[in-house]
Amino acid sequence: MIQFHATAVEVFSEEEGIVTVHFDDQGDHYLQLQYPEVDDPIEFEHGYGNVYVEVDDQINSGFNCFSRAELTRGGFRLVLARDPALERLGEVVATFDLDGTAFEELRAALRQAFRAFDRFTVSLDAPA
Repeated sequence: MIQFHATAVEVFSEEEGIVTVHFDDQGDHYLQLQYPEVDDPIEFEHGYGNVYVEVDDQINSGFNCFSRAELTRGGFRLVLARDPALERLGEVVATFDLDGTAFEELRAALRQAFRAFDRFTVSLDAPA
């Protein structure tokens, strides 16, 4: 398991219609998710969508390589699965301190990223 406190949490869109959600401790760890704003029927995987995941380095990356995603008011947890290289990491937990506006932006972006994944949950009460 990788756990870190993200001092930087960013959501941004690139020219190609790709949205990036990035959690970073500005040191050893980061978690980055990327997804298309519009689903591509060729790239889309039923039940998962098309979410690229990268943990700490491009060598730890893959598409739709998760079995659970949970957002709380204080963190984000992603259980890694479906890819042997990432399964060895188990899960990534990024905690953070965000104001209301930044949290709502993050929540909207993650809901869009996991729009095809029914095991994405949001809980505003419990920590990650």
